Amino acid sequence: NLESVQKGLGEMQSLAKGVGDLKNVFTNVKARGYWGEIQLANILEQFLTPEQYLTNVKTKAKSNEFVEFAIKLPGKNNIDTVLLPVDSKFPIEDYSRLVSAEETGDVASITECRKALENQIKKVLVIL
Repeated sequence: NLESVQKGLGEMQSLAKGVGDLKNVFTNVKARGYWGEIQLANILEQFLTPEQYLTNVKTKAKSNEFVEFAIKLPGKNNIDTVLLPVDSKFPIEDYSRLVSAEETGDVASITECRKALENQIKKVLVIL
């Protein structure tokens, strides 16, 4: 029985190491951004045809800013094309604070964290 317990403990340690490695990916901003971009590309690829979106697009004429993806939408009279910018950035820090507040059950903190997350998402949308 002791041998089985030791084997199980070894497997749990391996699993914990794997979870730690995954956590490192999500705490590293650059790695998290790369992972998010890949996930977004997969989602767009599954739901849209290649003709329905663009990659690495400059959406504003006088700007040097690019977005990772832009979905093509019909414009006025279905003649022009309107681009809907889509980026994989997500305010993980604000989201993590909200999750922590929900775990503690602090209603005031939950409300504050939800508002902060909402503001960050709106801020990103306005920038695009």
